[in-house]
Amino acid sequence: MLTLPAGRIMIHNDISRILSSDDFVTNADLHLGHAAYVNQAGTAVAADDNEWFDNEDCGGGAIDKAFGAGVITTPISEYNSQGGILVQAMVDTANASIGATIEVLVYYSKEGSA
Repeated sequence: MLTLPAGRIMIHNDISRILSSDDFVTNADLHLGHAAYVNQAGTAVAADDNEWFDNEDCGGGAIDKAFGAGVITTPISEYNSQGGILVQAMVDTANASIGATIEVLVYYSKEGSA
């Protein structure tokens, strides 16, 4: 979906959002997470397809939710990567219809930026 920049970033969960259309098949569930990445210490961080949302019901209608309403309930979460973090969305249990859309709006601040 998108790649967050390398370095130390703070995601503002209360204003970051996931939005989906209502074109998903009944019982479809949406996951929002990230691919594996390497942190600043050089340690591998495992992929987590449920970092922000786990089994969010997108088959029941359109979604418009803040990250803070999902798995992470803190206002800010910190990440620190060497090469950036790939954000990934997955739909399971059922399918998406043609024309279904998922949008992710990530608001973050980056260490060293004004």
